[in-house]
Parts: sequence; C-alpha cells; structure tokens
Amino acid sequence: MVYLQTMTKEKLINASKELFLKYGIKSVSMDDIARHLGVSKKTIYKEVLNKKILVEEVFLDHVKFEEETIASIIKHSDNAIDELIQIAEFVLAFLKIMKPSLTYDLRKYHKDTWDLMESQHFQFLSDTIKNNLKRGIKEKLFRKKIDINVVSLIYMLKNKYIILNPMEVQTEYDLATVYKVIISQHLYSVVNKESFDLLEQYLKKLNL
Repeated sequence: MVYLQTMTKEKLINASKELFLKYGIKSVSMDDIARHLGVSKKTIYKEVLNKKILVEEVFLDHVKFEEETIASIIKHSDNAIDELIQIAEFVLAFLKIMKPSLTYDLRKYHKDTWDLMESQHFQFLSDTIKNNLKRGIKEKLFRKKIDINVVSLIYMLKNKYIILNPMEVQTEYDLATVYKVIISQHLYSVVNKESFDLLEQYLKKLNL
C-alpha cells in the first residue's frame, strides 16, 4: 500500500463518520479506517489515542454540524412550517445513509458519548421544537391554545423511540417512512384551519 504523506484530523473524522454510518461502530476497526484513508494505523494514532476517543470526536463533530445546520434552517426559513419541513428533509437524508445498529453500538459500547448526546443534544432538539411552536403561534399558522411543553414532549418521545430502537422499527418499517409520519402527525395536530392547505403543500415535499 502507498501511504499518504499527510492526514488531517478533519479527514480522519469525516472518513470515520462515513464508515460508522455505513457499517455501524462495532464492526469498523481502526485498521478499516486506516485502509479507507490510505494511511498507516500509526498515523491515525498520532491524531487520537484510541477508538473510544475517535468515536467521541466523530459524534461531537456531527452534533456540532447538525446544530449549526438547524440554526441556519431556522434563520433562513420562510415560516414555522417551512422550518420544520426543512429540518425533516435534513434528518431524512441522514436516516437514509445511517445503519440502524449505529445508535445501538453507541449506547452499548460508548455509553459516555451517548450520555453526552442524550443530555445536551436532545435538549437542543427539544428547545428547537418549543421555539418552533412559539414561532408558529406568533405567525398565526398554529393554533393559539397549544400546551407547548406537552406537545414538544410527545414529539420528542416519538423521535426518541425510533432513535433508541432503530433495529426493532426497521424489522417492519423503513426508518425514513416512520419519521415522515411523525412529522406529518405533529404538524397536522398543531396547525390551525387557515393553514391547513399551506401545510399540505409543504408536505408534498416529503411525499406525504
């Protein structure tokens, strides 16, 4: 094998993320990552001490990317419905390339990283939904009498279920299909009568 002369931390994280998404975490070794990059394993260990640290860095990088993407969507979206539909499109693109065993591997073999994601990133997502509901009410797209805390809790519980049990869900249904239903049910439950037709137009983007 002809090894590359240089390898940046960014290349290592991106390559590792690609392999983890495609094959899961447990089944990808440091040798696999080295081969994928065309470098020696020794070169990788100059950047990270072990696989555990690499996994943590990969997922922290992904969380940062996801939160920055969602923040950009919120800033540039036309309204609350458009915001949630664009976020859904982003999540769907991720689900289509993610191996269902990924979250199982993360929870079982890298609990510290999982706990960090669960405590911080899930809170970010919950706050995103709450703020979306407030925005929709302010824009007169959503019903006025919405219990924001309860509705956001129900939404998060549904999403957490497919995140925590992806292999169970996948045995009967496609994850992307289930997520589409969650999004559509959530939006149908909060829009007012005047916004119903607008919602249906947006949902066509998700083939719903």
